[in-house]
Amino acid sequence: MTQNNDSGLRLVRIEDAERLSDIYAYYVENSETVVSFETVAPNYEEFRRRVVAISENYPYIVYQQDGVIEGFAYAHPCFERAAYRWSLETTIYLARESKGHGIGHILYGALIELCRELGFYNLYAVIVKENVESCFFHERMGFKEMALFRTTGWKAGRWLDVVWYELQLRPFGRTPEEPVSIADLPVSLVNRILEVSERKTELKK
Repeated sequence: MTQNNDSGLRLVRIEDAERLSDIYAYYVENSETVVSFETVAPNYEEFRRRVVAISENYPYIVYQQDGVIEGFAYAHPCFERAAYRWSLETTIYLARESKGHGIGHILYGALIELCRELGFYNLYAVIVKENVESCFFHERMGFKEMALFRTTGWKAGRWLDVVWYELQLRPFGRTPEEPVSIADLPVSLVNRILEVSERKTELKK
């Protein structure tokens, strides 16, 4: 099963937080990237708290190769009000040396299917406009640009525009059933979704 291998997709574990925080810190602290709007990288304790808070109810998955995590993706609420509860925001980060091998497609493919299975209707991605690589990636994954927010953030000595992308997961038109927690999905179903996503994408050497 995918969950028991040293390579492939699996759900996040609390002990992953240190590696995940290291991957994320690069995108916060490196002056050459404005991928994240945080200006100070969260320490291990804060990142661990975030992992716990998100993974308790929402999909949070990692991709590892020979036991080393090379990327992670998760979904979380994008708005606070109750009527928004069928919509989630998605996030993905890869170790900088792991980009360009198809890992992002594997992670996002699984994340999208898990969100659909949980009963959500909309996924949103918030991307700095000059991050063209991420914009193209989301378009390839089926997302469509929906809004542009100009001069929304200031980082690295310049004003930055932000683009919102959206992906509709299921048809509208009827009273929706309540979405469920990731903890409510059978482990066998979660594993099957992860395995299918791995098979759909051939990693580039």
